[in-house]
Amino acid sequence: MRALFPLFALAGIIALPATLAQTPVEKPSIADVSAKPRPSEPRETAIVRLKQADVRGMAKSLSEIFSMEPTPACGPFKVIADPETNTLVMTGSADALSKARNVIEELDRADVKPRQTETIRLKNARAKDMADLLRQIASQQLPSDSQPGITVDDRTATLVVTAEPAALATLKAMVAAFDVADARPQFLDTTPTQARVTVYQIDVPLGQSGSLSSAVLTTNTHDDASFMKELSKYGRTQHLHTLDQSIDLAARSTLAIDSMIPVPDSIASKDGASTPQVGYHAVGCKVEFEALRSSPSPARSNAAIRVEISALRDSSVELSPTARAPITQKIKQTFNGPWTSGAPIVLVSLESSPAKQTATAYVTRIELTKPAARG
Repeated sequence: MRALFPLFALAGIIALPATLAQTPVEKPSIADVSAKPRPSEPRETAIVRLKQADVRGMAKSLSEIFSMEPTPACGPFKVIADPETNTLVMTGSADALSKARNVIEELDRADVKPRQTETIRLKNARAKDMADLLRQIASQQLPSDSQPGITVDDRTATLVVTAEPAALATLKAMVAAFDVADARPQFLDTTPTQARVTVYQIDVPLGQSGSLSSAVLTTNTHDDASFMKELSKYGRTQHLHTLDQSIDLAARSTLAIDSMIPVPDSIASKDGASTPQVGYHAVGCKVEFEALRSSPSPARSNAAIRVEISALRDSSVELSPTARAPITQKIKQTFNGPWTSGAPIVLVSLESSPAKQTATAYVTRIELTKPAARG
């Protein structure tokens, strides 16, 4: 038996490689590798006192900046603001603290203007429309580095505006100016209104043209006769048109009077002779009335009045020994505001030329009367 032991040992040595070949070698999985803790970068704490910037705003800016960066292995970057000492307490990796110091150094400068935030509650306007208007105005009046931040909350009709103090005050004033009640009619008086419109033309010496004003004429005249007498003080006066009709201010009403005036003309023929012709030009007056908003008093309301006068006057171009070429004029006058029943509204348009010794004035007198006021 002892003689066989060497043979058994030799057989075991020969069989060992085959046995090893049959046993699989286990490799670590990806999950096992990722599960192993990696060495983390140590966390540090830094205390920075600001010189110019507001500590709360700086802390908010840093938090927003680092919230967009991947979370480091040592944990997130944290910052605490201490308003009493205007100090920041920051915790994070050395790399994060270095980046934070760079940001602070860039923002905490004397030339960086402080910004304020204010909440503005609107009373009438839509928050989105007001925000669009403020952004448009700011883009035109403020430099690119001073543009405000405007946040809209339609649910509460509120604007949150962040801007430099001066710009913020300007934007608040604009909000107060634009945040008004709807100017459309709250109620309209459908009672017919009697409208009397009279148009005059005056040749005013240039030395007196400056004294002709609607305010003076409105104060010193009470009827057509006294008005005509007052106008004659300024120069040769010609009555052009009178319109006197009942209108409905609840809807847009138009009064018009016009006529075609024949004007002599001449056409040169091939042999040089002139053939007399007659051309027609339209002259007249058109007046549009529109109520803006009625008042509780039937004798006082707001209205928009637009007057267009078509007139002719002679030019210096001679057509014949007895006729000159005409000039067609369009004179437009407007009135927007309150009117009182029976009180005249006077509109004045003045045209002057250095080549002439007189100025041409067109004066319109408008009187709106409610039937109740006539009694």
